[in-house]
Amino acid sequence: MAAQYHQDGYIKTSVLFIAYDESEARAFLQIQEQLKRVGVSYRVVAMGKAVQFFRNDPALIDETRLIHNEGVSDNRNHRVNHKLVYNVLDRINARILYTGMSSRAQAQFANVAQLEGSKVIAFYNGLNTFDQALQVKPFLDEIRYADEVHVPSKSIGLSFKDIARSKGATVKITGLPVMEADMKMHKDIDTRQLRKTLKIKARQKVVLFHGGYHKHYPAALKTFLHATRMMPETLFLVTFDPRLNGTLEESLINAIAGENVHLLHYGNYPDAALRSISSTVIVNSVKDAITASFHGKPVILMNTSGMEVSDQQVAMQAASPDELAKWLSSKRTATPTQDIPTNMDRAILAQIIYDLRRMAEEK
Repeated sequence: MAAQYHQDGYIKTSVLFIAYDESEARAFLQIQEQLKRVGVSYRVVAMGKAVQFFRNDPALIDETRLIHNEGVSDNRNHRVNHKLVYNVLDRINARILYTGMSSRAQAQFANVAQLEGSKVIAFYNGLNTFDQALQVKPFLDEIRYADEVHVPSKSIGLSFKDIARSKGATVKITGLPVMEADMKMHKDIDTRQLRKTLKIKARQKVVLFHGGYHKHYPAALKTFLHATRMMPETLFLVTFDPRLNGTLEESLINAIAGENVHLLHYGNYPDAALRSISSTVIVNSVKDAITASFHGKPVILMNTSGMEVSDQQVAMQAASPDELAKWLSSKRTATPTQDIPTNMDRAILAQIIYDLRRMAEEK
């Protein structure tokens, strides 16, 4: 079905994406590139932080009351006006509604679309198992029915099996599209040129520190910085979480660290590029640990809070400067998870095409 990007009147499309947060938006953009390649039509309803990724996309359904809805943007528990949901979907004929699981509003769209005959597929973009995936609770509290739940890995799929069954859905293992793009970038990086750009000595050991966001992060950052003073010959590259502005990292680096710690401005260098020149990656979340380990890098998880880590143990853990320095000096090799399938963007494409064909045959 050819794409029809008009905004007025009745819209017919194969797939309607419902996006809410940044990571979903990035994943959907990857999937949409694959859909365009094979000529499958799609449109997008965007809310919250996802809006910035689709603002100039002709596939966006330009609904001001969603795009500029501060209640939805600030609160994933927020319900949108039910009449608005019906008004939007009444002018769209979508064979598949493909929605993220980050907000209650997305579930509202899924509920109405299912009543109007669309197949509903819920997409989980996280790397935590169900018991730790708190961000999906508003969606699951609101959703009445789904046909499928797409998850990144077998272990995550098993953890979602019961809740999916309770909604009438089957679980499909489809991987993470953004990680696939990340891996491609990782392979294509000219590491010699990047080291030259960053003015890193030819044989100098590089360690990457991924900034965090949680309430225990300042303590973890201080622990890391004290450990860097024990390894003056190693260069430590520090990034900060995009939800912050880097002032915390800058102030603590100036107060604690030596000349071997460099703070990088957000967005200047992709994470995959920085990982490619690093011997070890230090992270502050399980998600970042899994992502880094997937690239074959030894990973250390800062765990100054004593948090319980899920069954997918892919990282060493450090709670003190001495423990972190010990791991950084060890010869341990990476143990990347094999749980997430490769060719992830194409896996979702194949599932969507299969579903569309089945739906056509059942008519």
